[in-house]
Amino acid sequence: MSDAALTAPVHELAYAKLNLVLHVGNAREDGLHPICSIFASIDLYDDVHLERAEHDSVECPGVDGPNLAEAALAAFRRRVPDLPPLRIVIEKRIPIAAGLGGGSADAAAVLRGANHIAGDPLTSDELRGGIVRLLGAPRLVGMRRRGESERRADSGLRDLRPFIEDVEVLEVDEAKATARLRMLLRLDPSGAGRPEDVVRALDLPLRTVRAARVRLLFVDTPPIAR
Repeated sequence: MSDAALTAPVHELAYAKLNLVLHVGNAREDGLHPICSIFASIDLYDDVHLERAEHDSVECPGVDGPNLAEAALAAFRRRVPDLPPLRIVIEKRIPIAAGLGGGSADAAAVLRGANHIAGDPLTSDELRGGIVRLLGAPRLVGMRRRGESERRADSGLRDLRPFIEDVEVLEVDEAKATARLRMLLRLDPSGAGRPEDVVRALDLPLRTVRAARVRLLFVDTPPIAR
């Protein structure tokens, strides 16, 4: 990974989630409760910005005192002591203490962003494993399709999975933490698959550097229009 990529500011989206099933266990010694949950992501999200700074700081207007983002950064730093100091700014849209998982989503976004800035290497096995999980998933709820506003209040849940025909690994350079993927995505009147959303759905420390659309197939149009 280039030095420019490691020093550039990082922007992560922290999606809210709805608990479909939630079981809460007895409190532990630290006061926290173990949980077992089945949840679905929704379109509502917080913006999480990370950039290098002189010292660690987490700014989250409306949230007083310690929060999960700070805890996530501290935990990551214990595992990766060479991580440079970071300034983290969270723009809240997810209502606080509303049961939508905003705090944990912000913490996960901080971990993804810090992992990218730390230059964590990407392995072939991790990438191919992520693709297997993605293609095996029956639904990818909460992903935005091409042509939709990111913040439409009436957008509801969106499923990206029907728009993904195939994802193939063409090349992986583990030393540079880069990869080339070939995607076959569908387009219909309701929307289309977005390469950036497919990469995000892999749930790996990846970012889309360049997406080249090399071929369009119009399979439902008369031959004269092809």
